[in-house]
Amino acid sequence: MASSEEVNNESMRQFQSGATRNVDTERIDPEGFLAPSVLARYFDYMHKNRVQKDGKLRDSDNWQLGIPQRAYVKSLWRHFFDLWTRHREGKNHLPDGIRWRNEQLIEDCCALMFNSMGYMFEELKKPKQNQENAKYNGREAGTRLEVQYRKLHSPPLSVKCQKFLDEIELQSDDWGV
Repeated sequence: MASSEEVNNESMRQFQSGATRNVDTERIDPEGFLAPSVLARYFDYMHKNRVQKDGKLRDSDNWQLGIPQRAYVKSLWRHFFDLWTRHREGKNHLPDGIRWRNEQLIEDCCALMFNSMGYMFEELKKPKQNQENAKYNGREAGTRLEVQYRKLHSPPLSVKCQKFLDEIELQSDDWGV
């Protein structure tokens, strides 16, 4: 807990300014779960890979149109094998080779992130068992209908995740989104 706050009791905290808030120990902490340097490097990787073999630039969210999970798994294994091989070798003694090897390891990690997130994205799109696929198809991600559908038909989230998503939804109401 930061030194600029003090806890009055188990459920409230008060800042030196006098402002009060509920304690945040039960809230999801995206800021703590992620590292800006890793995300920035991943964004660079994704931007670099927007250029297709034909020279055209694909939309940054092109992957969200749908890629079969089978394709994600095949690519994930290829990149994991590359990462694993480079990790196990660890023998590049040339000064400029070390930088190249490090960059290759980072690229492998970015590729793993992309394939893992893509696979998960496709998995999260699937409706619960016994639900018709047609009920989800055609709903635009992020719309109120999609959010309502997801609440009704997705596997249950952890309590912390659900609280976090509910807070975001309430905030988006305030923003007029």
